[in-house]
Amino acid sequence: MWPHFEPGKSEVRVDKVLVKGEGAVIIGHFTQLVTRTGKKLSTLLVMHLRIQEGEVICLHLYEDTLEIARTFDMGARGPQ
Repeated sequence: MWPHFEPGKSEVRVDKVLVKGEGAVIIGHFTQLVTRTGKKLSTLLVMHLRIQEGEVICLHLYEDTLEIARTFDMGARGPQ
């Protein structure tokens, strides 16, 4: 999605990092300006990572896809 955001207008905030064994959870926020719509996207994100030998071997990203669709002016059938 990065090509759809205005360069230099993105912010990432990490609110919390939780680590236990080989697992980690990162909670934060992304804020970007969508070039096509001119709308600001601000969404909570959660990343769940599995780490082995110092390398990320699995990453799950959870974000507010409804808010993303609204910011991109997309409905169930794509851009409007």
